[in-house]
Amino acid sequence: MRTGKTEEKRKNIPRQNGCGPRGAFTLVEALIVTSLLLMITVVLYHAFFNGVKLWERSQRFAGEEDMAVFFDRLGEELRNSCAYNGLVFTGRKTRLNFPTIVKAMIRRRGETRPSEYIPQPGKVEYYFDPAKGALYRRQANYGQAIKNKFSQARLVIDRVDAFKFRYYLLDKSGSFFQTEFADQIPAVIEIDIQYHDENGRKHGLSRMIYIPIGNGIEGENVLQ
Repeated sequence: MRTGKTEEKRKNIPRQNGCGPRGAFTLVEALIVTSLLLMITVVLYHAFFNGVKLWERSQRFAGEEDMAVFFDRLGEELRNSCAYNGLVFTGRKTRLNFPTIVKAMIRRRGETRPSEYIPQPGKVEYYFDPAKGALYRRQANYGQAIKNKFSQARLVIDRVDAFKFRYYLLDKSGSFFQTEFADQIPAVIEIDIQYHDENGRKHGLSRMIYIPIGNGIEGENVLQ
């Protein structure tokens, strides 16, 4: 019995060398845990902040890419513009309608549905809708254009605050003059766009497109 009591007393004696069970952290352990949490918080913050910056940059580049695609496509279509019999050029401040080469679906003999795109004369129209703040494009093949019918309009650029076409023609003296209305193919078309990105920041772009056959095609040059 004495031996049992001695062993029980030994178990109840708290150990002083730090090897026994404890119910709380020491100050050093608390500092280590706090430091680790701070480091993890800093890493997560920088990762989140860099992610936001990359997202904003990608949104800005996406808008600029849409603009670049629009200018390149419009430039190519205007350089292919020509006067076709029954198809006329019409330029206004926020609308441009002109004959050019378009790619249209055709249905070959024996087929029930159109299956192939081929280049052919037609018309393209760009117009700005201020109510929606968007620029649209639609086209027509030759048969549709003669009847002034177009395919369904497609969105080209959105978040547009202001849009304007300007037309430059040559007068009889050989000098350029500017106008917002043109009923003949001009020598130069200038496009001004004011738009905003996802964050509301405003941007502006201006581009001038030269048309090789521009400034008034006379009757003898009209393609039949």
